[in-house]
Amino acid sequence: MTNTAQLSNYPTPTDIFTRLSELSEKTLKDNEAVFQQVKKDWDSVGLKYTSEGLRTVIREDSLFDADLDEVVFDVISEWDEKFEGDTDWFDEDDSDMKDSLRDYVMNIIEEQEVELVEINREFLKDESVKEAIKNW
Repeated sequence: MTNTAQLSNYPTPTDIFTRLSELSEKTLKDNEAVFQQVKKDWDSVGLKYTSEGLRTVIREDSLFDADLDEVVFDVISEWDEKFEGDTDWFDEDDSDMKDSLRDYVMNIIEEQEVELVEINREFLKDESVKEAIKNW
């Protein structure tokens, strides 16, 4: 049985969204560097380009098109080692904190209709997002 002290040690939706925001910022930064290199390469051989065309090339192998549920689960799993052996955190045969946290975070994401790259500091300041997180 989980007690209040244990619950306070589990990650919260705020922790998960903060980590997702960090991933989003890194993805945008990494892709911007790729975008600039591709643009430079295309310019050097005289190819015409558009921003959308270049971004389509970049998106093929990035978190832009990642399965958001998988990304959320992977982020939550970053805490697995800390709670190893805790069946309230993870239980293969029953609902657990990981499942609850993933469901809660995914519900917020689905209600807001956002992609990973849209989860940033501004997203976390949105009143409806703050209210949903507060209700955890």
